[in-house]
Amino acid sequence: MTSVCTGSLVYAAAGLLRGRPATTYWGALDELRALDPSVQAREHERWVDDGDIITSAGVSAGIDMALHPRRTACRHRAGTPGQAGHPIRPAASGLTSEGGRERPSLPRDCC
Repeated sequence: MTSVCTGSLVYAAAGLLRGRPATTYWGALDELRALDPSVQAREHERWVDDGDIITSAGVSAGIDMALHPRRTACRHRAGTPGQAGHPIRPAASGLTSEGGRERPSLPRDCC
């Protein structure tokens, strides 16, 4: 499950974040903590992935968060360990050129 912005407040009120790390919109962090003091509020993270629940800090962070599961799936399907947020598998040369600019190549069967 994923939540964007203050959606994590609904999760906290339902008890879904009990004892788990999560984030929310910066202006709602105190409310998140008040709803469930056991939530490990991560105020300096754009999104928090705790396995089956991913929360994001705000709307623009929600866009990043929405891409995160796709990146993770690509990394696993491509068989590359990579760092979180860096699932791109380089081509044999490491880079491909397009329009005079070099860019990492993506696995064709994934992303």
